[in-house]
Amino acid sequence: MKIRFASARLTNQVSALSRKIAIFASLSTRLAFNLTSIVSQTRTFERNFERKMLSEDKMRVCLLASLTLLTLTAAPLATRANSALAPCYYRYEIAKTGALSKIVAGDFDGDGFADLAGLSVSERALLTLRAEGRLSFYAPQRASLRNRVRTLLSADLTSQRGADLLMLTAPPERAEVWTATRRGRRLVFKKKAELVLASGAERLYLPPRRANGKRQIFARAQSGRLTTFWFASKGGFSKEEPVPLSHRVAELIVPNAPSSDFFTQALGENALWLNRAAPFSPFPIRCSEPIALAASADFNKNGLLDLVVAQAIPNQKTIVETIFDVGVETGAAPARLETLENPTSLFVEDFNHDGLMDIGLCDGQAFTIHFGQASAKFSESFVIAFADLASSVAVADLNADGRPEIICSERRAGKLVVYSASHYETESAERLATSGEPERIAISASQKQALVSCNKYGRIDRLSFERQPTREASIEITGKIVSLWRCDALRQTFALANSPTTLIRLWRDQTRAQTQSLFSLGASTAAFWRLSEHSATLVALLETQSTGAVPQLLFYAVGDDSLLSASELMLERPINAEDIVAIASATLKQKPLLVALKSDKKSQAALVVYELKAEKTRLRLAEEARYALPRWFAAQDGKRLCVRINKNETADFLVASDKAALLLLAERLHQPKPIFNFPKIGASDLIAWRDIDGDERDDLLVSRHQRAELLWLRGRAKDEFDAPKIVLNDVVAKDVALASLKHRSTLFVSNAKLHTLDILRVKK
Repeated sequence: MKIRFASARLTNQVSALSRKIAIFASLSTRLAFNLTSIVSQTRTFERNFERKMLSEDKMRVCLLASLTLLTLTAAPLATRANSALAPCYYRYEIAKTGALSKIVAGDFDGDGFADLAGLSVSERALLTLRAEGRLSFYAPQRASLRNRVRTLLSADLTSQRGADLLMLTAPPERAEVWTATRRGRRLVFKKKAELVLASGAERLYLPPRRANGKRQIFARAQSGRLTTFWFASKGGFSKEEPVPLSHRVAELIVPNAPSSDFFTQALGENALWLNRAAPFSPFPIRCSEPIALAASADFNKNGLLDLVVAQAIPNQKTIVETIFDVGVETGAAPARLETLENPTSLFVEDFNHDGLMDIGLCDGQAFTIHFGQASAKFSESFVIAFADLASSVAVADLNADGRPEIICSERRAGKLVVYSASHYETESAERLATSGEPERIAISASQKQALVSCNKYGRIDRLSFERQPTREASIEITGKIVSLWRCDALRQTFALANSPTTLIRLWRDQTRAQTQSLFSLGASTAAFWRLSEHSATLVALLETQSTGAVPQLLFYAVGDDSLLSASELMLERPINAEDIVAIASATLKQKPLLVALKSDKKSQAALVVYELKAEKTRLRLAEEARYALPRWFAAQDGKRLCVRINKNETADFLVASDKAALLLLAERLHQPKPIFNFPKIGASDLIAWRDIDGDERDDLLVSRHQRAELLWLRGRAKDEFDAPKIVLNDVVAKDVALASLKHRSTLFVSNAKLHTLDILRVKK
């Protein structure tokens, strides 16, 4: 009895030590050694102990030697995994929801952020959480359901810029599609369509395949009968039809890429079948051990489906086998690895965003990732230890950064938590009150002064940053400010006021202003250049389209001696400005360029680049280049245009509308390149394109007025952007300016919501 008690006590010590090592490895140093090997070593000790009747002292020596060996062998493995494979995962508590039986993620309201939905343990209540951004969500909303839900899926079924919920309710067995609308911070779901299924339907499957705008859906019955039907956004559900198979189905394995092929697990057999639609030729795969889980993906990226099978062996580790190019004789050897003992779910995702598919398994206590490597190999286990037992687990990319998050519903604590490889820090900003609603910002070259236009009250605030941000004085103006810019060569700041159009010159001491009326009609936008040869500033005005007036594109030259030197420049050939919606200025190879966005609804939208040549009172515009935009772009409103001149003397253009943003690389790309992770914007939202973090890659700033937040999309290589990151909340930005204060990048944001100038120190 004494020997047995010592054995049990040592076993408990080893188990406790293994749990501490697991938490320490996943949360502190992320040591990627296999924790399950410690448990296996412990059980080996127990069998040896009972067989050989080791003494207590001798067992302590063996145990110490074994743990020392594990520590020594784990160090190089952990270093290799941390440097090349294993990211750091951070735990975020989302909300107190109670235990959930199913969790799905999807952008239900089409705002660019993934929302969450889940079912209660009783499967008779739907709980939804609307995303706020940066892995934060609004308070959960709970809705009771009439029938029990057996299957809950999320997918874009209606192609209306938002995900839908697909449910299987029973009894009676019905397939239902629910769409969401946004009401403040809530998501309100409404049933869009339903289909009565055959009796006994137990689960729905949704392959990622579309055909003629329709989405295919499979239904499996308890008897192993498999049926299929389609869903269209306009026509709803089609008729349910049986799938002719030679075997009964225990499980359906759909690929994670659009394909007409799928796998089925035979009911009561250790066999999987590859089923092809045309020509129909089922291909069997026999397994020696019982099949616990299975998934399908293209790991080697050759266009052929691969199969992942987890085979459960009693009292041993589960063997995961990856079979490559199923149905084709390629000679590729299967990849085998050992993982958790009793996994309950299997995921195939690119967890570390390296272009290679990874394998993730969960047993309710931990999440294990086997990272994909070159030559169709996989790494050892990278373990994420859960803080509580999981009632359900889901994997989804919540922040659109390419690295999926692990969503876990804790059974005991009732919390919904997220494990993410992205770490967020709270940004702090100084807020300096202005005399009115700020809209335009101009920063001096010394970065010691800033001018902010407050159009509603007809004044311009002068702000100082000598010691601390303060508002020193206000300059009264007349009219709404269209443009505000600083000419450092002339040591003056110019403002353009509207209705009637007036040029305002603020002198060096910034205490007085001179004005001169240019013309009676208003100006919708302006562009300006510094002309070194003429020691003047060239201003281009796009006239507001008023009723009965012909839109014009006018030019003025503003000198440095007096305001009266401003003179209108006559164009040699008039430009039809009727379809010009935006203009921008640029200087390329010491030549001033005018970039015009032409978007006639009757023709194709285009981007036209003109070279400006000023000769006394004459101005010649020679067309340099023309870039065609998609035809659907011409019918959209709220165009924006940004121009960037690269170090290699090439020009890039960013063209944005209310529904899309296009990145146009003038000399490197012949076709417009869409920005896929660009959030949905409105006509009044702000878009700025500049290098925020100083890494010589231009970033995107988007201020969405409806949600009062400022998003930052960090620029990457190959003219791509990271996922949107909220840098400021409770802000409606009308303009932004970038400067360098105390050797740090500083972002100035005109916050029209709070009537403040927000000063944000950007962390690189």
